[in-house]
Amino acid sequence: MITPGMLAFAIALSGMSIASYTDFIKREVPNKISFGLIIAMLVLRLGYSIQQGDLYYFWASLAIGGLFLGLGMLFFYAQQWGGADVKLLTVLGVGFATVYPDFAPKLAVSWPFFVTILMNFFFIAAAYSLLYAVGLSLTNKNVYYDLRAAVTKNDLIFLGISVFVISALGFFERFFYFFTIVPFFWFLMKFLKSVDKNCMYRIVKAERLVEFDIPQKDIKIGRKVIV
Repeated sequence: MITPGMLAFAIALSGMSIASYTDFIKREVPNKISFGLIIAMLVLRLGYSIQQGDLYYFWASLAIGGLFLGLGMLFFYAQQWGGADVKLLTVLGVGFATVYPDFAPKLAVSWPFFVTILMNFFFIAAAYSLLYAVGLSLTNKNVYYDLRAAVTKNDLIFLGISVFVISALGFFERFFYFFTIVPFFWFLMKFLKSVDKNCMYRIVKAERLVEFDIPQKDIKIGRKVIV
């Protein structure tokens, strides 16, 4: 018998695999995939809530899905993510806001299950992004020149203080160790911006532009900015 947790996992895995494939081939993920996954997860969570006789599971999925959406939008407006990344993160928030019995953690932790999902998501995303970016940077030495110029003395001070404070707080509550990823992502973003600047821009014809392509400069007709 397929449990709700296994069904949610199967749908999320298959849907995100298709999304990754289309993103790799076409550089875009159709909305019917991402929105379809969100709707499917909402239906599953509603069904699970009815099965358990407690609508808390459905309301929690809406709340955590909204939280993940907001977090994704921060990365989107920082020009670090595309729209598909935001929507797929929302899928995870909606689908796994609370733990299914199938996925009960082997080790006891003091934070909610959705935080574990978020940590795993960022860990996998960081590993993939780092490997891909390193591969690109090896073909363009300007990446490292820009990175060296971007890292300031204040950045290094921030790193030292962050590690010290987070480690100290971790003695009182293990949850604070989660925030050790903050300084790591701070420097990772600087590296990725350098890769983006030196490796990711290219000239394409207007008819080949896809949703969420970002022009290097504003496109104007007269004085009016159209993109």
